[in-house]
Amino acid sequence: MSNASDFIIENGVLKKYVGPGGDVVIPEGVTEIGDNAFCMIESAQGFEYCIHNTTLTGVSLPKGLRKIGESAFDNCVLLSKVVFPESLKEIGAKAFRSTNLIDIHIPRSVNKIGDSAFSYLGTSKVVNGEVRIRVEDDGVTGSVRIDGTPKFGKGVFERKYSAADYCDGKIHAEFDMAESIPLFPLVLSWSELWPASRISLVLQMLRKTDSFRKADIEYLVSLIKRAQKSLYPELVKEFDAGDVHAFLKLGLLDAENADTVLELFRDRPEERALIVDYIAKNITLEKSAEAAEKKLEQEIAKQQKRYKAIEEALALFSQKKPAEIKKEWAVSEIDSGLMITKYKGKDTSIVVPSSIGKTAVLEIAEDAMRAAAGDSGKKNTYQKNMYKNKCIVIQSGIQKIGARVFKGCVYLTDVVIPDSVTEIGQEAFADCHKLNIHAPTNSCAEQYAKENNIPFVTE
Repeated sequence: MSNASDFIIENGVLKKYVGPGGDVVIPEGVTEIGDNAFCMIESAQGFEYCIHNTTLTGVSLPKGLRKIGESAFDNCVLLSKVVFPESLKEIGAKAFRSTNLIDIHIPRSVNKIGDSAFSYLGTSKVVNGEVRIRVEDDGVTGSVRIDGTPKFGKGVFERKYSAADYCDGKIHAEFDMAESIPLFPLVLSWSELWPASRISLVLQMLRKTDSFRKADIEYLVSLIKRAQKSLYPELVKEFDAGDVHAFLKLGLLDAENADTVLELFRDRPEERALIVDYIAKNITLEKSAEAAEKKLEQEIAKQQKRYKAIEEALALFSQKKPAEIKKEWAVSEIDSGLMITKYKGKDTSIVVPSSIGKTAVLEIAEDAMRAAAGDSGKKNTYQKNMYKNKCIVIQSGIQKIGARVFKGCVYLTDVVIPDSVTEIGQEAFADCHKLNIHAPTNSCAEQYAKENNIPFVTE
């Protein structure tokens, strides 16, 4: 039983628990559990770090609780059960990291779960004062139930997988895929996975569709549709007849992709027969014609939008004064001219100038406008701005585009490259999945586009 003296509470915020541990009942009236409230902090050589809390075994949360702060129960290794109230809105980063939780039920009221909130869960025990966490317990598996659709941080359920070969080590959870497990936590790191891992994950989810909730099925469908262009060819190689049935049942075959899917099953008569039968019953010639016409209209609309973006970029640039242009670019001197090292403006449609002041710009340096995050997985303000780039026009006169210059600019749809460019570095446009390169025929840019499978538009 908890006493009032066990808690430091200020204005409804539980700042720190100072009691003996055991099964703790947090008083009514607490609306927020502060950062590190139950986490045991030690300092050494100027650094603070969280150590094992082996005193807390249970916690009862008050009905009016709205927020659980960052690292609130971090490293409470014997905490095995928590019931979240319907009033709860937010679970902070690392809130229950390295705890003993097995069964987790997150109510619909929760709209945000922070990074690593439930990472490194395990069944723990204390032997002679030493904490031992059994990574793979004897047949013990947990369950996660998420009633709503909260916004997830990174690595919310990160853990070495104990029961399934879901991927390549970048997406983890402690939990087996059971009926009570939603898809959401298992695909948070989708963008980080290699194609083979995505295929493995999709196949396993596809084969479990009878066990999932409606919201999860909708999520799976959107996931597969989003990956149609890149994933279909390799994905269908792994399909068996049962997978085809699930694929058709989910409505993933339609008038727009029917021809593509049929071609992919050209040498597999059993699966092809299932698809042909489905098409005959569900996709009429009228629907196919309508789909083809709609697709053409969409392509025309996209093309018009792209050209409009280029025109707007040029128009915006033409209105700028030389001093304003100079202020937007960081440069360094090279032989016979300048090399751009960074863009400091805030435009999303950008013209890269071939001269600044009276000096010619000859090169764009490596990583100069890169948006991809570094090894830490975080983006600074500059990278976030570059991340939003939509259109780049490089003026004639620039001769070289360095390596990784536009890497990670995932919203970049169009770049205009003049024939004065004779060298483009490796990964200059890596991870620019929506990109179209506009350039003269027989140019260096055309060759680069072909070698890297980037759509090319003749200028």
